[in-house]
Amino acid sequence: RVCIDKKTKIEYAVKIIHSSIDCSREILNLQTCQGHPNIVKFHEVLCDEHYTYIVLELLKGGELLERIRKKTRFTEKEASRIFRHLVSAVNFMHKSKVVHRDLKPEVRIFLTFPNTLKHFLTIY
Repeated sequence: RVCIDKKTKIEYAVKIIHSSIDCSREILNLQTCQGHPNIVKFHEVLCDEHYTYIVLELLKGGELLERIRKKTRFTEKEASRIFRHLVSAVNFMHKSKVVHRDLKPEVRIFLTFPNTLKHFLTIY
């Protein structure tokens, strides 16, 4: 979902999680992995009695899988850039002692333009 900061008018992505689900590990992983250009930026966490709202950088451009389906062929340069960004993000996560257990094109991997990969961490 998308939310808008009323003061700044900046759009953010918001992940809404029911309060019965413990998302503290995901929040910690997001905070731990900040500072890498290919990992989504964490903004803040808000809570009410029913939900936890994780506010993140809004990534535009769609999922990598959709890009693969539409384009069908990539040049070696395009493919190596995407792969290099993904490996760089995963390497950063591993050095930060964070493991992503579900890497595949349809799992929350987004391309922003021009072809800059941003990876969104998910609940483990």
